[in-house]
Amino acid sequence: MKKLGFVFLSILILSVGLFSCSKDNDDDSKDNDDDNPDASVYLPKKMYGTYEGNQWNTTFAYDSQNRLVNSTSVNRVGGSETVFTINYPANGQYEIQVSYSDDDDSYTLYTAEETGNVVEIERIGFYEGTAREPKEYYYTVENGHIVNCIFDVDDLRNYTYDSSGNITETTWRYKNDPANTRTMKYDDKKGIFSNIKTPAWILWDILDIGGINNPWFFVNNITELQRNNVLEKYEYTYNSDNYPTAIKITEYYTDGEEQIDVTIEY
Repeated sequence: MKKLGFVFLSILILSVGLFSCSKDNDDDSKDNDDDNPDASVYLPKKMYGTYEGNQWNTTFAYDSQNRLVNSTSVNRVGGSETVFTINYPANGQYEIQVSYSDDDDSYTLYTAEETGNVVEIERIGFYEGTAREPKEYYYTVENGHIVNCIFDVDDLRNYTYDSSGNITETTWRYKNDPANTRTMKYDDKKGIFSNIKTPAWILWDILDIGGINNPWFFVNNITELQRNNVLEKYEYTYNSDNYPTAIKITEYYTDGEEQIDVTIEY
């Protein structure tokens, strides 16, 4: 997809309470699976598809508390891996690392600390073993929801939610530039990642999918996303427990459209 930057390719670039999309669904059941920390809960283990002839896939691993601890993405057959590793706090700090299989000396390290309803994050990029200038984020979180984020002083982001806890609008403003707004709509089925017990600010802003903020980590499933002059529509196939097993994404431009099909394994 032209501006989507190839959905899922660099996936999952992750508390202040739990994001409301991370609710338990204890009544849901599925067959036992030794690879799943809790076999009674749906947690996606793999997402994959083909785009413009390239096959991509992303795998996910969780701890015994259903928290995402690792995600590995490959954007084509034989391509390099992008690996996201999340360490949860033993000393009050989270640590998230983004690394690449074809370059051991280049990676990005995030460290985060919670104080009240504020999460402070420092991001340091390492290129060929040399650290670049650190960048800072500040999130305000209320009742498990991200309210706003200040990135590197000049970049302000605000978030609006519906009554179910899905983000319906995000706005970005850099310095005095016009605001960049995205609006979203949802179905009433169970969200793909709705059982993950990982903080909202990790899932939404750090674990990036294709260079855009993730539309997947909500109570329900996104059906429409409007950004600038581009409209994205999502059509789902559900299993008997109302969790998505496949997605058809169509992106509409003024000069045409693009499509990608996604398969989900739990």
